[in-house]
Amino acid sequence: DLENAKIIETIAYRFGAKVTVKSNGVDCSISNKVLYTFMRQLNFVGYSHTKKVPTFIHSLDVSGIQAFLRGYFSADGTGNSLGSSTVSKELKNDVEHLLIGMEIYPNISYRNGGTFVKDGKSYNKRESWAISIKDTESRKKFLELISFTQAYKQNALYLAIACMYGKYQIGSK
Repeated sequence: DLENAKIIETIAYRFGAKVTVKSNGVDCSISNKVLYTFMRQLNFVGYSHTKKVPTFIHSLDVSGIQAFLRGYFSADGTGNSLGSSTVSKELKNDVEHLLIGMEIYPNISYRNGGTFVKDGKSYNKRESWAISIKDTESRKKFLELISFTQAYKQNALYLAIACMYGKYQIGSK
């Protein structure tokens, strides 16, 4: 989306790098040795199944944790259903811990790994976890404390809350 694309382009520009958009038109990558070294020093390392929240994030103040979660859900989350998914058990545990620390209570569901057949071809899929925020108070708190970088995701969540639970005003208890 355009709002995240601007953030990604800004980061790439600051490191003198180029953004490569994947064939799906959504995912992208930035290849740059300086940025790679910087991210490794912050301990943002691993592949999809080994990702985790770096240790220093857990010791940030509330605004730092809010900013991290805003970035995580803006990049990998959805607005109206308020969730994300991961194949990393450790990342799931870390995100769950950070949300609970903000008194936002996620629902976690597990999906088995295994194989499936599509168009006569067999594929492997990893086990995964869906992180979703379903209860009214947690959704309100997420919208007020964390939210998204994208206006359309903020609006989708706001409308989901309004439709599911009646009139809602940000800041009301």
